[in-house]
Amino acid sequence: MSTPKLFVHIARAAAFFVMIMTFVFGIRGFLWLATLFAAADELLLFAVLFAMAVILLSIVGLFGWYAYNIFKLERWTVVPTVLFAVTAGIYLLLQVGGYGYLAWDAVALAVIVVGFGVFSLVFRKYFTRNRRARVATTFLCLLTMPVLTFGVANLTLHDDATINDSDLLLAPQPIIAPETNIHFALPIEDEFTQAESQLFEAALEVARIDIDSEEFDLAVSRNAVASTRFVTDTFIVATNRDDYQCSTSVNSYNFETESCPINIVRDLGVLTALRAYVAAVDGDTTDALESIEANVKMAFQLQQEYSMIEQLVSIAIYNLTVDTLEQLDLTAFSPSQSATLKSILTQFEPNVSRLTNAFRAEYMSSKKMFQAVQVGESKTIYDFETIINPYYFQIHRTLHTQADVARLYIQMADLGCEETRDDLEAEGLAMWEQFDNFPSPIDYLRPNFVGNVLNMITIGSMNNPANNFCEIEQRYKAVVQPLTEAS
Repeated sequence: MSTPKLFVHIARAAAFFVMIMTFVFGIRGFLWLATLFAAADELLLFAVLFAMAVILLSIVGLFGWYAYNIFKLERWTVVPTVLFAVTAGIYLLLQVGGYGYLAWDAVALAVIVVGFGVFSLVFRKYFTRNRRARVATTFLCLLTMPVLTFGVANLTLHDDATINDSDLLLAPQPIIAPETNIHFALPIEDEFTQAESQLFEAALEVARIDIDSEEFDLAVSRNAVASTRFVTDTFIVATNRDDYQCSTSVNSYNFETESCPINIVRDLGVLTALRAYVAAVDGDTTDALESIEANVKMAFQLQQEYSMIEQLVSIAIYNLTVDTLEQLDLTAFSPSQSATLKSILTQFEPNVSRLTNAFRAEYMSSKKMFQAVQVGESKTIYDFETIINPYYFQIHRTLHTQADVARLYIQMADLGCEETRDDLEAEGLAMWEQFDNFPSPIDYLRPNFVGNVLNMITIGSMNNPANNFCEIEQRYKAVVQPLTEAS
């Protein structure tokens, strides 16, 4: 057998293999498209599937006709071969970013397709001229190229292995008895009378004015404090209980979980901080001390909670307390009161390491939502009422990203505020930067697009508050230090 004839037979075998492969992947691609177009509207779904069935039957006939000509190495097959080579290139582009574990399959696909194109060009002198056939086949290839590409990608760009997240899962918390739970002793805003609600809202407007601003009016503030003692008194008494626990969300880690009305806790902290300042200015240091103690205890108890919302409200109340203490003349307190204040501030100081369980809770909530998205039952961020194709939503890959961020934040919180965290912060910034230009046009085509969207939303909401805690912790210690020196 002469060398040219050997090349011809090799080219025919390669061409035949490519034809079979494209046909199989083309059919698989249309089945994949059917899942994308699935909708709640049954009439629309029927119309889409009917149209796709007609197209599929047409392509079956065209591929049969094309197969005969490609096996004969007709000249017009050069154009579709080049298009198939482009398809392979697109497929490889989809793998950029760490996707795919069967890279050699993609390389083999590219080598076979490009090799067939080279053979077609080498033996072009055997090709016949047929303009109509070339135009028809070019149109066919343009039609099937995206289907072929995503058919191949859907089969080979698989999800990650099942994640081991045992270190991120929280054990069930014991339920706190109602009689010792601050939550059950707090004022309930829905039970306010209309007059009380008006007084409450008006006082909040006054309490939100910075003490050192020109708009602050001490006389108006006195009236605001006096008109809201019906709630601040209740708040101060409630904080004498031992613990805080939200009864509706305990041991329920899900973005759809009903949260406790935490806004009123923050508002009570605002009013109580103003009450402490006014009392201290007016010489009632006992009331001022009780008000400061109530806020500090509330902030401390919120830090024991696993919810990130409670953690953020804790930061806000600690911040209010520090703002108040920085404005007060602490020398107005008697020596015994100063000692008591120092003891309270030291016992209930903020601690950034308590954020670790909140990060675990955020991870568990995200995981719960992703599992609902996977089975088409999520109504949290988007109403995913249909099962998303596994190519576009790869739950384990999505969870790996979530877990990496959660572990990084936990590590930063465990270090505390005294240790340098520059390397970890740079690593966290690098994690977030992957979403800076997301989504780019190619991201819409790459695997796990839905998972990346969900990660961008949830990781953004899981913004690391450790720096805010450390800032408050530093200011808090600066307030406590003079009390320590005086004692």
